[in-house]
Amino acid sequence: MNRCVGPVLLVLTLTLTLTACPGGGGGGTDGGGGGGNDGGNVADGGGGGGNDGGTVTDGGTGPLTAAQACTQYYDTLKARLVECYGAPPAQVDALVNVSAVCAGITRAISAGRVGYDTNAVGSCFASINVACKYLLANVSAKQTPCSDMFHGQVADGDPCYTAADCSIHSTCSASGQTCPGTCDANVPNGLDCTGAGAVCDNGVCNGQYCQPYGQQGDSCGSSSSVGCSQTLYCQGATPTAAGTCQQKLADGSTCSTNDNCQLGDGCYNGTCSTVHTVGDPCNSAGDCGLFEYCNAGTCAQFPGLGGTCGMSGQDFIGCLGSYCKVTNSTTYVGTCTAYVPEGGTCTPNTGSCAPGSTCIGTTCTANCTEP
Repeated sequence: MNRCVGPVLLVLTLTLTLTACPGGGGGGTDGGGGGGNDGGNVADGGGGGGNDGGTVTDGGTGPLTAAQACTQYYDTLKARLVECYGAPPAQVDALVNVSAVCAGITRAISAGRVGYDTNAVGSCFASINVACKYLLANVSAKQTPCSDMFHGQVADGDPCYTAADCSIHSTCSASGQTCPGTCDANVPNGLDCTGAGAVCDNGVCNGQYCQPYGQQGDSCGSSSSVGCSQTLYCQGATPTAAGTCQQKLADGSTCSTNDNCQLGDGCYNGTCSTVHTVGDPCNSAGDCGLFEYCNAGTCAQFPGLGGTCGMSGQDFIGCLGSYCKVTNSTTYVGTCTAYVPEGGTCTPNTGSCAPGSTCIGTTCTANCTEP
């Protein structure tokens, strides 16, 4: 799998966090579709890399409103994905309908489900205006300055519409076709995690109970251990012996897999390196950027409507602004096809419905929304 799928999933997760009940089948695996907001640089003095926290103003008239902070956050994050991971701007824009996202967070604040802390805005923007090699780690941590800026206020057991409504120690059970859900407390380490919908609060389910992620020097890679924490990798594990959790490797270090290298990097020809982009040499899709694949040794952009998509060796070729309609179930190869509009006929679990709708039975059905 493309090593840069992580940032895409991250942005999608953030989108689902702030918008109305998330859908289960809108965008498929291609990253296309969605809102057409023209992300770009931060406006109105919203975020430089050196802010040490505190309130950010709108250019002299006072602290940013929640809508301003939300818009600037997403526009900045989208611009950073383009800068750091070589993503096509139009496709990054399509990942997040900023106006809809921020309208949703504003409604949630008005309803008392979400709080807005102006004092966390500066720290939030500073955390995403960092060197590219630190960006992914900063925005994908469980608790960040940005999760302090917009924070859930709904108590466990009470109704919720998005993940943003609940605290970072709870999970909203709402889905694309089921809302509201409830804020359900995450499971602490050491307790049973086999129940339906169970989410470990600060670790991973080992099949029986929640267990902390491995720290520096901990055993890993055996049946009795779990994965290492995000900034570490499992060194020395074999099919018959456990390894130990060690710091991920910096650019230029010798490596054997992408997981050896720091977040956002990958292992290219045995060396950790930053992401390659269109026209750069590659050995697999893991060497290329967002919405790219390795085509005969060169990074190439995913195809658009009518292009060939699906499996190519061990890599998956997605689609731009469309979904991959598989036409050969043996080779799992297909054609990039226009999304099915709301009310149209669809096939479940194919990503065929337009963003904002889900395939229910055989019909693309609009996702439910919060009041």
